[in-house]
Amino acid sequence: MGIPNRVRLVITAVTYTILISIHVLTGNIDAFIIGIVVVIGTAWSFGFDLKVKEILPFLFLPAIYVMSMPVIIGGLEGLVQYVALVISGAGLYVFLLTLNILNVATIKRIPLKKPALSALYLFGIVLFFFYAYRLVLHEGWGNQTSLLWYWLSVCLYGFSYLYIISSRVFQLESLLFTFISAEIVILVAFFPAMPLNMSIFMVGWIFIILGIMQHNSEKTLTRSITREYVSAGLIISIMYFLL
Repeated sequence: MGIPNRVRLVITAVTYTILISIHVLTGNIDAFIIGIVVVIGTAWSFGFDLKVKEILPFLFLPAIYVMSMPVIIGGLEGLVQYVALVISGAGLYVFLLTLNILNVATIKRIPLKKPALSALYLFGIVLFFFYAYRLVLHEGWGNQTSLLWYWLSVCLYGFSYLYIISSRVFQLESLLFTFISAEIVILVAFFPAMPLNMSIFMVGWIFIILGIMQHNSEKTLTRSITREYVSAGLIISIMYFLL
């Protein structure tokens, strides 16, 4: 009898928690190595039965999660840092569980697909908000390497999310998302503000665009939904440029 998928997910999350703790506390393990371990653990948890076209959404997303954590947790100290390490481990487990549901949904129709997509969307907002905030707070938005890596991470997350929703319109929408997200990141670089305001503006608009694209792919984009997204974007913009 094989190891159940959920147990494999737990093993992967616990292994990650141990490795990221060693990395943050001692620096003895490279974050890239942790990313590889988590990718292999994720593939193992899914039974190594992913198709080539499924590698982007289901293996890149955990890698993005892992690679962002040193930036988010690294600058913390004391008890807060230990709590953050535990939360990141639990977060990875929930993240992988969400991806597992979406992986099953590629084979058969299941009622949990929509809640799982919503969870993945919210995960992205929270992850990239804290990632941006810590990045701006400690390195500033003028660090071109950090800026480029952040933008690439956002693009890969967006590509993966759009592909999971619909692989048929993936190419066109991914190109559009690449262009718009780059414009947003560059705009923030030219008009700097407080780290909190910059993070809210950038992540808010990026995920507003992603949400509109999701509804468009699902053929559920109505005028009322568009107004809600645009209204949220206007509020974020007013707060950013006036506060």
